[in-house]
Amino acid sequence: MPLSEIVKIKTPVNLPKNGCKFGPTAKDNKNLFGTNLCHSKSDLPIIYNGHQGNVIARVRTHFILKNDKTGAMGINSYPLSSKRWTAHIFHREMIEKISGISEAQKNFIRNLADKRTGRIAVEAQWRTIYGWPILCKS
Repeated sequence: MPLSEIVKIKTPVNLPKNGCKFGPTAKDNKNLFGTNLCHSKSDLPIIYNGHQGNVIARVRTHFILKNDKTGAMGINSYPLSSKRWTAHIFHREMIEKISGISEAQKNFIRNLADKRTGRIAVEAQWRTIYGWPILCKS
């Protein structure tokens, strides 16, 4: 879905309290970050990046936001069934499969993944290198 479509998405009336208001959030981020928004190789906007101890559970919350305790996109509240979604996930168990790095480097990555502060640092560094995802609030 191109950015031009995302900024026009109307907020559904059934969006949970902490769900992302796609259109207004995309407009705000477009105005704030301009050319520093993150795009895929096919020039489609990357909508989100984040971290969590349990990545799979966090992805689920972005679809089915069942409570007001956390912020998430609330994708199921939007009429987007005709759109294709792709998720790229990195989780701790994948560290073993990284080739070309030392065991010390793997331990460093494990330590980052195991601690909230480490995951926040990785998330911030990723955004510094690749740009701000269009639907990230902060």
